[in-house]
Amino acid sequence: MARILLTTIGSAGDLFPFLPVARELRARGHDVAFAANPWFGETVESEGFPFHPVGPRLGPEEYATHPEIFSPERGAFPALQALMKHFILPHLPAVTEDLRRAARGADLMLTHPAQLAAPIVGELEALRWVTLSVFPGNVPSRHTAPQGALVRALPGALGRVANGLSWWGARAAMRLAFDAELNRIRASFGLPAGRDLFLLSGLSERGVFVLCPPQYCDPPPDWPDTVRCTGYTSFDTPLGWSAPPELAAFLDAGPPPVLVSLGTSVAMDAGAFLAKTRSALDAIGARGLFLVGQASNLPAAGVEGHAHHVYVPLSFALPRCALAVHPGGFGTVAQVVAAGTPSVVVPRAFDQAYHAERIESLGLGRVVPWKSLSEARIAAAVSAVRDDDGMAARCRGFAASLSGVDGVAATCDGIEAELS
Repeated sequence: MARILLTTIGSAGDLFPFLPVARELRARGHDVAFAANPWFGETVESEGFPFHPVGPRLGPEEYATHPEIFSPERGAFPALQALMKHFILPHLPAVTEDLRRAARGADLMLTHPAQLAAPIVGELEALRWVTLSVFPGNVPSRHTAPQGALVRALPGALGRVANGLSWWGARAAMRLAFDAELNRIRASFGLPAGRDLFLLSGLSERGVFVLCPPQYCDPPPDWPDTVRCTGYTSFDTPLGWSAPPELAAFLDAGPPPVLVSLGTSVAMDAGAFLAKTRSALDAIGARGLFLVGQASNLPAAGVEGHAHHVYVPLSFALPRCALAVHPGGFGTVAQVVAAGTPSVVVPRAFDQAYHAERIESLGLGRVVPWKSLSEARIAAAVSAVRDDDGMAARCRGFAASLSGVDGVAATCDGIEAELS
């Protein structure tokens, strides 16, 4: 039996893929604990895991004070700078100290790639650590372009040169923006200066387990052998959840609705997304099952023809829905793709653009750019997807191709290999 510590950062969408891995490791006899943002504590402890809070509480209310981190109008890089300035760098020394205490005595640490304290703690404590990544688009390759790049990846030999230059530019920009401050923090712990500390330091040289199937992320041939796509590790049903009677009544009252999910990040600052999507569905006579993430996003009064819930497990809802409209967050995409449900993706921030491109290129849905968000565009996209029998068949076929992929088992097998 090994002592294993999991640490993550971000929203609930960053935590959820870790929970099935933790469950399986516990079932295999390991001593498993979490160290993370205090906002995750209740969810983790409800699953029966010890929880060590690190740093200050950062939840939806705190993130909502800086909506610019979700703003596509500012661009991906300024949004990242705002996130680092307000929520990551000021707290990193305290997070590192807390994580260091939690990690003492552990045999292995499993970390989210953006948990910048983890590599520091690994060095300070001589602790083995590996990465569980929900960001397939953040592993450099000459066959891909960085997330947020102005152009998509280009094919062929010349394309690989251009893609390599794009990655070089991304690394240079990240280095210029963040390395000085991150090295100042490293120096405060007596560590030498490093390089590319934001973009690459969270990718463990021992192993990076990308938590999606190879059929989806299409691993580039120049990824190192230490980077492996293991499959989805979806979690969405808390212990004790049961469907409220009004939800069952709504689903039974008419044709399959359109599922509209805000995910965990857009729910923090929904903007006009809800109103425009609701109006679009009204315009084409479609019912909507809206999963709004926070009580503050619920309508003040009942909205005729639609249902609104703070939370419903996607594994429960998707089999009863015709298609899904969502921003393209990792956790939602994993569930939608595995269910064989067609998508309309409205990407707003972070890795959502990567998933929108993958959904579109695989023929599993359509994309409405956030900057072009309008009732008419959403209505047209939903109508096109709803009426496309070929797309529905492709979605079912792609889901069938994933039926033999057990991401949880594959990830845990790899983790246990690191312990041997």
